[in-house]
Amino acid sequence: MTLRAEIGWDRSASTGDSEHWLSVAFEGLPSANAPASVAILVDTSTSMVGDRLEQARSAVSSLVRACRPEDRVAVFSFGSEVRRVVEAHGGEEVADALGTLVAGGKTRLDLAMEAASAWLATRTDARHLVLLTDGDPTDADGRRAPTQPLLDGAVALGRTGVRAAVIGLGRTEGYDPAFLRAFADGCGGTSFVGVPPSLLAARALTALRTGQADSADVTLRVESGELTVIEAWRVTPRVQPLSTVGGAVSLATANGGMILARCRFTSTLGAARGARNVGILRVEGASTPALEIPLTLDLVGPTSMEQNALDPAVDRLRVRVELARTAALRAASEDAEYQRRLTRRMSDLVELVGDPRATVRITSELRQLASGTTLDRDAREAAVEAARDGGDDA
Repeated sequence: MTLRAEIGWDRSASTGDSEHWLSVAFEGLPSANAPASVAILVDTSTSMVGDRLEQARSAVSSLVRACRPEDRVAVFSFGSEVRRVVEAHGGEEVADALGTLVAGGKTRLDLAMEAASAWLATRTDARHLVLLTDGDPTDADGRRAPTQPLLDGAVALGRTGVRAAVIGLGRTEGYDPAFLRAFADGCGGTSFVGVPPSLLAARALTALRTGQADSADVTLRVESGELTVIEAWRVTPRVQPLSTVGGAVSLATANGGMILARCRFTSTLGAARGARNVGILRVEGASTPALEIPLTLDLVGPTSMEQNALDPAVDRLRVRVELARTAALRAASEDAEYQRRLTRRMSDLVELVGDPRATVRITSELRQLASGTTLDRDAREAAVEAARDGGDDA
């Protein structure tokens, strides 16, 4: 199947050192229907005693049922140590093994990552990592472990083609949602935090089957002496930041997708006006020939009204990115006044997006903040997930 990409700019350029949003849409990507290998990491630390361990068992059971007979599943439990609970094609063998899970010990995610990475490295098919946890990672002494090495490990896995689904169990007070999201984003995957137990199984299944499985990897690189990529975001089907290490953007997408990249135009424009080639967008897809697409940007005079004319389609995507970013900033703050300012900003952005359900929620939040109280952390985290999903979960 042929890989096709289309680009768009948010506006024309009128001065040097300006910034522009570049949209790239993909179509015609082949689905990877080959067998998949799925490494599932289940937190069995002491805090998982009781309902949370049952939630994890239920979610894993749903994940395994979503796998095909040719898929291979390895379940690892991790507390103070890591144990490979079972490796099978699913079915009753996995279900029976889940009954042996017992909670106790620290939260050694670092050891679990090592075990899962080693197993995935032996697999040659599509590879996925699923993490279920209710707490922050710890070291051998029970102190909170540094998260940057874990995030670096997630990025390294993502570069090898591994995609992650990360699920936070229980109330968000027990763990750092920003870390779980960053972990999933590093692998080009999907995170679910603060999800009610009644929805957890369905979300886990969706994360595996539609978010990660049947996906094709795409790498984009802007080759230009005039443009520098500052940041990049996936905007369909879900809003999430993408790594731009080395000037390249990598994502997994099923049957198409779209990204938005903020670029800085660093060259001197000079007196020339009109269409100008400012570089090449190189696009490479799984099992498809590479594409080289000219990056053409319209140059207009400094006083021209054209410089202020935003492309509505690209600007709408930029607003979605800004909404997700603002919701994440609000989720991290416990200050009522700062929450109020960010919520007002979210209200303006939601109005531009045209999401009536989110408008109702944010209006209610503004009334609550007007009384001087802060927003519940779980509610703030749920708003981040809703913003990333485009309002579907509002």
